[in-house]
Amino acid sequence: GFCGDFASTTVVGGTRYWSLQVRNAANNNFDCVRTNVPVVTGQTALLVLKCSFGATDRFDLYINPSSLGGAEPATPSATWTTTGATDINFHTFGFSGGTSGANQSSIDEIRFGRTFADVTPTFTPGEMWRMAKFGTSAASGNAAHDADPDGDGIPNLLEYAIGSEPNAPSPGALP
Repeated sequence: GFCGDFASTTVVGGTRYWSLQVRNAANNNFDCVRTNVPVVTGQTALLVLKCSFGATDRFDLYINPSSLGGAEPATPSATWTTTGATDINFHTFGFSGGTSGANQSSIDEIRFGRTFADVTPTFTPGEMWRMAKFGTSAASGNAAHDADPDGDGIPNLLEYAIGSEPNAPSPGALP
């Protein structure tokens, strides 16, 4: 499962981080590997879990990967590898979206495939830009074409066209 609410190792300085939690068959404890990607309330996140089985079994977790519909990114957000000769027995998937109120979340879909490209969506260049800048491919809210989340007077569509940063004021970006 992914731990983000209940394991003390996932919270640093009051900020929750996406993490990978695995029950370690060698000692029957839960191991939790924290990423450097914060959980942002209200933001859609794409999580891709790669399970590799072989002489050493391994889970790689990718949070909002930059390459979609193609090659797997070189570095995962979190990795967990078996210790010793104990194999991974993958039989349960768990998700904790909180207990009440604002801590609620949901899963949109779960995909299984043989390659990274099989399970990641293919986006247009504009959708990929929005995913990288806003964590969503949808042109709505702060990611809308005419939105100006940094208040510099340059709407997102123009920020995209001229290659400026939509979340940090860049008043000198226009000629």
